Amino acid sequence: MEKFRSIKEMAVQVLEEMNRLSAGSRVASDMEIVLGLIPHIQNPCSDGKGHTLRRDYLNMAREMIPELENPIAIEILKDYIEKYS
Repeated sequence: MEKFRSIKEMAVQVLEEMNRLSAGSRVASDMEIVLGLIPHIQNPCSDGKGHTLRRDYLNMAREMIPELENPIAIEILKDYIEKYS
């Protein structure tokens, strides 16, 4: 298995792969990305020292919003950002 320098790097690669697999439908792609990220925001991993990575996932979500085109996916993501910030 490929080693990652950070959880964020791994998450970005997973989301990019999801996007690549669903490239035929931009709307589906946006929703898949958001639905793939939500569980990480809700129940984030920890760094082994007891610190969760929720802040990293929330930052990733904020950075992602301008790239999304599906207004429903954007609203869902904004709702989760607000709820867990």
